[in-house]
This record gives sequence, C-alpha cells and structure tokens, in this order.
Amino acid sequence: MSNSDPRRVKQSAQSPVKADIPSSATPRKRSRRDQRELTPRKIIQAFEGNIEPVTPTLMYRLCALLVSFVMVLLPLFYIAMIGGVIWGVYFHAVHSLSLFEAGSSSTTTRNRGKGMILLLLVYLAPIIVGVILIIFMLKPLFSRPSHSSAFRALKREKEPLLFMFVDQVCDAVGAPRPVQINLDIQVNASAGFRRGWLSMLGNDLVLTIGMPLVAGLSLRQFSGVLAHEFGHFSQSAGMRLSFIIRSINIWFMRVVYERDAWDERLEYLSQSLDLRISWVLYLARLFVWVTRKILWLLMMVGHLVSGFLMRQMEFDADRYEARL
Repeated sequence: MSNSDPRRVKQSAQSPVKADIPSSATPRKRSRRDQRELTPRKIIQAFEGNIEPVTPTLMYRLCALLVSFVMVLLPLFYIAMIGGVIWGVYFHAVHSLSLFEAGSSSTTTRNRGKGMILLLLVYLAPIIVGVILIIFMLKPLFSRPSHSSAFRALKREKEPLLFMFVDQVCDAVGAPRPVQINLDIQVNASAGFRRGWLSMLGNDLVLTIGMPLVAGLSLRQFSGVLAHEFGHFSQSAGMRLSFIIRSINIWFMRVVYERDAWDERLEYLSQSLDLRISWVLYLARLFVWVTRKILWLLMMVGHLVSGFLMRQMEFDADRYEARL
C-alpha cells in the first residue's frame, strides 16, 4: 500500500478509498516488503470519508410496499390451504356416517356384509389420504433447512486485521458492523442475520466469505465485494425487507422441491404393499403432488412479484461497490 507505486489506480473524488490500495489491473508478484506494509494503520489511512448513500425513489418505496403485501399473503394462502384440508377431513368424518345407515338396509346378510366393507373403505380412504396430506403440508412449517456447507467462524482477537478492514468498509458504506465472520469453500460472499428471524430486531449480522473468492481477488476488488454486500444493509428497513422476501422465496423452494425421509417412506410403502391396500397411498401421493404444483404456482408468483424489487436492490448495492 505504498504511495510510491506508479501503477496505482486513480480514484474518483467521492470514493472513500485512497488510491494507494494496489489494483489487479497490472498484476505483479508481491514482495515480502509489500506484505509487511498491510498494517492496521495502513488500513485506516486507506479510507477517508464515507460513501454517498443511495437514496430510494418514490417508485421504489411504493414497489416495496406492494411486494411486502403480496409476499406476506402467499404463506397465509398456504396456511389457509391446510385449514381447508383439515376442515374437509373433519366434514367427511362427521357427515359421512350416514353411509353406514344406508348400507345396513340391505336385505340379505351376505350383501349387507359386502356393502359394509365397501362403505368402510369409502369412509376411511378420504380420512387416511387427508391425514397424510395434512402431515406433509404441516411438515415444511416445522422442519429446518439442511445446512450442507461447513464453515469456520473467525474470532476478532485472532484475526484483528481482517475485522478492522471489514469494519472500515462498513463505516464507509454506513452499514452496521458484523459481529461474526465465517469462512467457507464457496466462491461467494454474503452478509445476513446471524440467527435468522431471531436477529431481525437488532443488528446481529454475520459475514460469510468464500476462500476461493478471496484467493482470486485483489484487495481493491475484495473491498468492492464487501461494499456490495453491506450495501444491502445500509438501510435498516431495506435489509429487513430483503431478508423477509428472500426467506419466503427460499421457503417456497424448499416446500416444492425438497424431499426427505417422509417422502421416501411414503413412496416405499406404496410400492411394497399389496395393491388392495397401497391404492390409498398412491392416492395420497397424487394429492401431495397436486398440492406441490399449487405451491409451485405460488412460488412463481412470489418470484415474479419480488423480481423487480430484488433486482433494484442489487443495482443499489452495485452503486455502493462502484463508489467505494
């Protein structure tokens, strides 16, 4: 970060990052002296002033209100579907008992016995299918998403230089500082609430950095990526709205596409049992499939409604990256 470097990149007057951060436009092999120059003092001196905040337009605010209203309605519609299935099962279980009264009027004992068995199947089949459908519809409300990617949490006292650098970027952007930094193996960087919905009321943020991304970027480029991520959190209401929209969209994707041991068990039982019994399970699988197709339509509505707003949020975050 030496000021005598002739190949430094010119920064605009509005940028809070001084031009003495080396750029990768003309790559060179860093010497040991260059590596020793990266000190807390140099990091602090590399930033001066703050980025001009991105002001949302009136159209953006109106769109945010509309998207928020629609995105909240979609899960409520799903819960209403569950309530409708529960009511349908209850209505059938209570009001279909009259079938047995009609079956008992058979003239012969033999016909009465066969009729009662058929009526019992007609009565129990919707109840069994409905209970299975209710279980599979309630399951996504309580199941937790699977976390396949492992990460390593860094501590401030062990990595003070990294935390100081991230803090400087947050201060320049005007975003709250993260309380935790994680490392993973993804070619990505992301910032979000550390404990999900539990962190919505505060600024309990976590920054996740992919090691392949860090290895392939210069310090200037890495600063821009961080400015983009924290640009989403520069506005308190905007970062919470973004989190709600993304959470609902991801939840619908889980409901539609994710399969677990329950789905495998239902498929196994329907294929292994006798057809005189398993036809009820096949019918249950059909209704589960139809329900997921309806949820697929709701998911596409959510993507369609929130697509414009999320794209505008990305543009605003890009402006923070460009201004750094």
